[in-house]
Amino acid sequence: MFSSKKQLFFYQLILSFFATAIILGIFLRPAQGWIAYLQSQWNHWQSSSLFVSNQAVTDAHVKYQIDADLDTANSLITGTAVVAIPSVPTDNLMFYLFPSTYKPIAIEQVQLNGKTVPFNANAYQLTIPLGGQKKSVQVKIHFSTPIPAAGTRLGETQGVWSLTYWYPILAVWQNGNWIPRPHPYPFGDPFLMDLADYQVRLKYPSHFKWYTSGTLVSAESQGNQSFSEWKADRIRNFALIGGTGWHETSWQTSEGVKVAVAVRNESNLQKLKTIVDNAVKTYTIRFGNDAYPSLSVLEMPTGTTFAHEYPNLALFSDDIWNWKNGEHWIAHEIAHAWWFSSVGTYKALNPWLDEGLADYSALLYTERTDGAAAYRQMIADDWALFRDGKSYAPNRYGTPVQVTGQPADQPYMNFTNETTYYYLMYLRPVLMYHDLRSVLGDQKFFNFLQQFYLKNRLRTVNRQNLEQALTDVDPNALPLLRLWLDTPNEQVIAQVRGRFEK
Repeated sequence: MFSSKKQLFFYQLILSFFATAIILGIFLRPAQGWIAYLQSQWNHWQSSSLFVSNQAVTDAHVKYQIDADLDTANSLITGTAVVAIPSVPTDNLMFYLFPSTYKPIAIEQVQLNGKTVPFNANAYQLTIPLGGQKKSVQVKIHFSTPIPAAGTRLGETQGVWSLTYWYPILAVWQNGNWIPRPHPYPFGDPFLMDLADYQVRLKYPSHFKWYTSGTLVSAESQGNQSFSEWKADRIRNFALIGGTGWHETSWQTSEGVKVAVAVRNESNLQKLKTIVDNAVKTYTIRFGNDAYPSLSVLEMPTGTTFAHEYPNLALFSDDIWNWKNGEHWIAHEIAHAWWFSSVGTYKALNPWLDEGLADYSALLYTERTDGAAAYRQMIADDWALFRDGKSYAPNRYGTPVQVTGQPADQPYMNFTNETTYYYLMYLRPVLMYHDLRSVLGDQKFFNFLQQFYLKNRLRTVNRQNLEQALTDVDPNALPLLRLWLDTPNEQVIAQVRGRFEK
């Protein structure tokens, strides 16, 4: 069989190599198995490589330089926002003034390229005529923002100052017009904004601790006052949460993201750390790396807004621990670091896009931490609500809704109550993603979500981007996506019932 001793030697050497490899493979086998391990390493490599390339994008965009003073004695923040706009599409500028539900932002002076100019401002928006200029401009806006004594998005309660949507934000330009600021309701997110670079300097009482959308650049104290400066590139707005009484822990992920967890009640710190750690790992494995260098998850005082998200910040009221599904909503808010911050949306135009993905991601968190049976039970519970026309809203769970004839793809402005809003913007998309997963299988489904995420980080997406990602994986699944988004509610239930009630 062997023509020489040399051939026999090489044959024996090859057999020894394969035998050694098999033995090592058995003894060194990862807990999750070699296939799952290699798949996770591949996902990690893909995520890491795309993370670098996305950070290298250098297209021109808006830059904010904000210098502000927090006057806690008078519950007021005053300051200037210098906004550099590289390309002006028309002969006027519009800025949104968001916190008008309490007292509106006061605009005191506007300067255009160094010269004081007239302006028009109401409780909702600021308009600045440009006098025919249609090129790059620099606008300096002098403003003051009253801060209510309340646990609202913008407000102060129990020693915590929540500074969100606190300065004029450049409006969104679409289809040849500035989009007017959406009318706010006491639910959801009536917000629109584009990516921008931020440099923010704040004067505040020295004993305050801050969690923000940016990275700390410098800090100094002068007597009982402190000055801090933060920087953030390509984010949608800049929020700051500060005050006293925090208990904190922090760590750095293997992907290099600094994660901070802070609570008001120290006994909740380890519990929250575990939730955040598991959620971040789940979303990194399933979608890819967080596009930003930091993420802070904060337990806010009792009575504050239930749960909400800002760039690199996830907030929830400590009341959430008393809710049956509170852990789910914490995982949901953390998921917004992927779906809203990293991959952005115009929340007021298509809220189902980021809310549906964030809520389905929270189910993936449950699946990873509690097992497949727990995931299936949550889907069964969600289907029962959907089939029976019951609300998914945390504060009005199980309340009957009127959704006959309605599709899912609707803007925020179409809704007047939170029960219908949560049913169509959260519950229906969650079931849509589960249905797509059932039809596509796990490999194709998670490839679809991962490619949608990795190809669109640090960008603002719409429905067409989601459809393109699905088409790239399996164009035959596109009609199912459109069924869930466009078809009247009762027809969707009739057509998909068989897959949910096997």
